[in-house]
Formats: sequence, structure tokens, C-alpha cells
Amino acid sequence: MFFLTADTSQKVYKFILEDKSYEEILQKFFSKKSERDEFIQYLWLIICEQDEDKIVNSWNNKFFKYWYVSVVKNQVQSSTSPWHKKERARGYNLDEIEGLNEPGEYGITYEDIDNQNYNNIRLDLIEKAIQYWTTKDPFFLTERECFNLYFQEGLSYRKISKKLNIPTPSVYIYVKAAQTKIKGYITNKRYIN
Repeated sequence: MFFLTADTSQKVYKFILEDKSYEEILQKFFSKKSERDEFIQYLWLIICEQDEDKIVNSWNNKFFKYWYVSVVKNQVQSSTSPWHKKERARGYNLDEIEGLNEPGEYGITYEDIDNQNYNNIRLDLIEKAIQYWTTKDPFFLTERECFNLYFQEGLSYRKISKKLNIPTPSVYIYVKAAQTKIKGYITNKRYIN
């Protein structure tokens, strides 16, 4: 197999853009092209901020691709990465909230609306459920606070425990109770009334 060497980081960048395997790596993490295009801005910022010698040496010593994959993985999976924080800043991480993951639920389909509208509808349903339970159940205030800290701010159970001075197992129970109530509200279609 022929391997291209580089003497500048610009050549490395050119090789990356021409090599389809780097796009395939991103496809494993992001199935939608729009997500890949948005993510690649963060990825290129990280790559371009690296020392030129580091980039060129890693490319010429054939471990650049391993580094590239680790950067992508860290950005997507680490709760402290800029990409992950940006995704959390959009609001609740809808894919982590049980019972709100399938597009066919509640009569909503991807054929009717695009993905962003679908996510907005799910967020509206969550907000309506939270408003409903806040007025109906006085214990829901603590559950709601734990739920918001976990899903919206991305705090761990332990950090929520320290912040609210509640035992960690109780935080877990509160988050799950809020999830169950929200899912029950939506499943029973109370939001239609």
C-alpha cells in the first residue's frame, strides 16, 4: 500500500479531505450528514489548534488516524467536551430520556415532520408534563429539579447530590420518578386536553 508523507500540516489536511476513510469514521458516530457537517467544525478546530510538528509527525509515523478517532470519540462521549456541552445546551438530551425515543409514538412520524420539529414537539410535551405534575404533585418539585439538573444541565447523580444535599440514591430515584411521571402523562395523552 502506498503511503503519502507530509512536510507541512497543510498537506496533512489536504490528505484528510481527500481520503474517504475519514468521512467513514464520522459516519459511524453520526448517521446524518447534517450532524456530521455540524460536528466537523469542532473537529477541525481541534485538529488545527495542534502543533504543526505533532500533526506532521503523527501523520508520517502512521498513527494520525488513531489520534483522529480518539478525538472524535472523546468529543462525542465525554460530558466535558465542547461538542457534548453544546448538545446539552440545546436543552434536554432527548435520546437519554426513556420512553421518548421512538418517532412513531404519540402519532408523530418522520414522514409528517422533519427531525428538528419532532425534537421540538418532544420538548414541548416534556414541558407540558412538567407543568402538569408541578401543579398536581407537591413532591414533584424535588423530582423536577433533579430531572432538570440531570437531563438539561448534564450533571451526574453525585454532583446533583452534592448540589442539593440529597443522598445519591435518592437523586436516582427522583430522576426516575420524574421520568415515569412525564412518560405517563404523555402516554395517557393528557396533553391533548
